[in-house]
Amino acid sequence: MPAFTELKTFVKALKSGKTHITDRLDVFFQNPAGVQGDANWVNFSSSDWLGGTPAWLPAALQTMGLTGEEIEHILKWPLGELEKARVAARDAVNASDAIKFFWGLYGGPAPLTVPSNPRTGRQVLFQSPGASLRLTTLNYGEIYVEEV
Repeated sequence: MPAFTELKTFVKALKSGKTHITDRLDVFFQNPAGVQGDANWVNFSSSDWLGGTPAWLPAALQTMGLTGEEIEHILKWPLGELEKARVAARDAVNASDAIKFFWGLYGGPAPLTVPSNPRTGRQVLFQSPGASLRLTTLNYGEIYVEEV
């Protein structure tokens, strides 16, 4: 979740596994034919993000309805983990399948992306490390998420 996410939003995401980012990705990838018609599809489907994200990605994410903070958060996700999500989404679209995105906390030290087995339903789980949580001294103990 982006830095300084408010407690109410955080608790809702913990309970549902859904964030604004995962919701917007779900909407975009629910129509594989529409995704294949997107101006960035050829680049999305044939590129490799291990060396860096493409220049067009921030504008595409903004078009999906993501905020600047959410886009910044995505661009800070480790490149190898972003690549796992890109490949899972590409493979789903190529198979004419919708894909769902989820978020959760886990006990590991760094962000992790976990694609599901396509035979059990196409999903991607973005796992944030529990170490990214900090209790702020501002606002007398409200909990915010920080980047680590």
